[in-house]
Amino acid sequence: MLTTTATAFTSSISVDSSALPVAVSRIERSPATHRVLRPAEIAQLTRQGCEAEDWNRVRIAPGCQLSRIRFVTFVGDVRLGSCRGQRELPGGLRQPTGVWQATLQDCTLGDEVLIRNVRQGIAGYDIEDRAVICDVGSLTVDGPTAFGNGQEVHVLREDGLLPVTIYDHLTSNIAALLTATGQGGPARTRIQQLIESYVAGVQAERGRVGRDAVIQGCGSLQNVLIGPAARVLGAARLSNVSLNSTADSPVEIGSDVILTDSIVSSGTTVDSGAIVSRCFLGQGVRMGKHYSATDSLFFANAEAFHGEACSLLAGPYTVTHHKSTLLIAVQTSFFNAGAGTNQCNHAYKTGPAHYGVFERGCKTGGSSCVSWPANVGAFSTLLGKHRSGFDTRDFPFSFVVESQGETRLIPGHNLLGVGLWRDVRKWQARDRRAQSGRLDLLHQQALSPWTVQRMLRGRNLLEHLGQDSAANTGWIEFAGARIKRKDVQRGCELYRRAIRRYLTEQIVQWLESQLASGQPLHAIAASDISNEDSAPWSDVGGCFVAAPRLSQFLADLSAGRVGSTDDLQASLVDMWQAFERDEWQWALQTWLDETGKAGSQITVADLIDAVRQWRAEATWLTQSALDDGQDDLGAAGMWDVDRRSFSKIGEEPSPAPADPSPVVTALQKELAAIESRASALLAALEQQPLAAAA
Repeated sequence: MLTTTATAFTSSISVDSSALPVAVSRIERSPATHRVLRPAEIAQLTRQGCEAEDWNRVRIAPGCQLSRIRFVTFVGDVRLGSCRGQRELPGGLRQPTGVWQATLQDCTLGDEVLIRNVRQGIAGYDIEDRAVICDVGSLTVDGPTAFGNGQEVHVLREDGLLPVTIYDHLTSNIAALLTATGQGGPARTRIQQLIESYVAGVQAERGRVGRDAVIQGCGSLQNVLIGPAARVLGAARLSNVSLNSTADSPVEIGSDVILTDSIVSSGTTVDSGAIVSRCFLGQGVRMGKHYSATDSLFFANAEAFHGEACSLLAGPYTVTHHKSTLLIAVQTSFFNAGAGTNQCNHAYKTGPAHYGVFERGCKTGGSSCVSWPANVGAFSTLLGKHRSGFDTRDFPFSFVVESQGETRLIPGHNLLGVGLWRDVRKWQARDRRAQSGRLDLLHQQALSPWTVQRMLRGRNLLEHLGQDSAANTGWIEFAGARIKRKDVQRGCELYRRAIRRYLTEQIVQWLESQLASGQPLHAIAASDISNEDSAPWSDVGGCFVAAPRLSQFLADLSAGRVGSTDDLQASLVDMWQAFERDEWQWALQTWLDETGKAGSQITVADLIDAVRQWRAEATWLTQSALDDGQDDLGAAGMWDVDRRSFSKIGEEPSPAPADPSPVVTALQKELAAIESRASALLAALEQQPLAAAA
């Protein structure tokens, strides 16, 4: 089915300071745990090639074996922890802990730290227990720094009029709020103040290398905060960066990476020559294969390889894997970019001031191109080259294709495809974030109050266009796009069926919960029925929010009732957690509006009719996806592997695969589940008296 209830991630998104990045701090040890060196110990270190600016400022902890401190220059205040064990380097080579061939300036080392061959030295760092730093050019802090926090990113508009200030706890939801309005709005101003306060709180003059972190084979690292268990292997240069690694979700930075003025969140990997400047990389992001990104934001589970991004707001699950793909000045989420996808934000007049939106779930075909500004409706597929100025937001699940140099819209076409069905399940299965400390608050379903509301508007618009346009014209013009008359009628029907499927699905889910809890199947609570017009919904960075709740949140921000970035995240969590309740009330009221009934008029017969409608529409849409999938497999089956050609008429087709496609199997199981669920509910409802349900 296309709609699912929100997954319960209560423990994952609670604001737990222990699970989130923290400000830089020194390694706190009792003064009694370190002592000054004795004359004999100084003499031993000198024989081992060590020297110090002032030996009285070098202190050691119990268990520090001085035989493991060789060819080290000490400058300023240096504290050494115990070193009696071994650490295993990437590749399996084990080395004794200690310090060899390095300069340490104003550093504190925890226990069982391994430092080898730091060519220019380490300055101003607290290095926590069991960290490894080997074959590195330098690791230094050159003054007060916030390690990438406070960096202004010119997202969407390259001229800087929609800046987002990045910080450790930035989320797709907060970025969406910051870019929804221009500068000067009271809510936006308040969010900016909260971020600035956070940045001031994390500014420090010392860096930190977290417990169990590994830094090996790197060049220059300057003003870099490195969290626990991070692995920085072969990076070329890091500057003004936070690597917000955690023990259960480490950050990995790989070979030849250049990373500057950026923040990298837990569970994220950047490798193989990526060049990243002024970016925020959210949790579970994958980036590499020489990808280049500037002034961009990437959120949960995004993937970026080979291509280029500039001023990109890449929402959750944005994926680009191909060379010659440029994502510029665009907002996306749950997005897949085809090979050679390109955009243009410069009309060579006032500069690169234009930007566009691919709403959630969009895809682009190979070599597609769009000139901004434009808005592509949710879960649509865009093919070909398009001039600016079209807006299909009220027509989700559509094809947007090039036709004779014009933009052609085929409304609702994607509702019938297997790709939509597969995508929703793919997102649910590919969440790489650790269960604790998740930042982005997401709803992953395709059918939701937000998309259904768009379809309701799209259906009404298509009905109006079909009635008002001249009957003898084959095309209808609307919002910068052209629609064939036959596609208007077909789009209306597709939207009607998908709307019915979603609304009756909510009734079915409510009936099933009533049945499971032993409650009467006809007792819809009066509090569930608002008897008011359905309020609009927003997609706030991947989180669906009802208008009244969002308005209250913005009012609280504007009035200063949100006191910190932690409070900001907690307020967003409250909205995220309220989704299921708000969705049910909205869906119930919308179902009543669509059926023309008041809440007090609902009868068991109405509920029986809703279940039957759901069975019909869910079966039809699922069967359409199954047919599409089988057609796709059928085309693959026509391919003759031996001759590398398609089978000809009269030839024996290739044998069917022994094991059917997992997608086909799952769809077949879903069809059976629809029938089973409907039969169980109908049997239970038919035992109820045909009285009013409320």
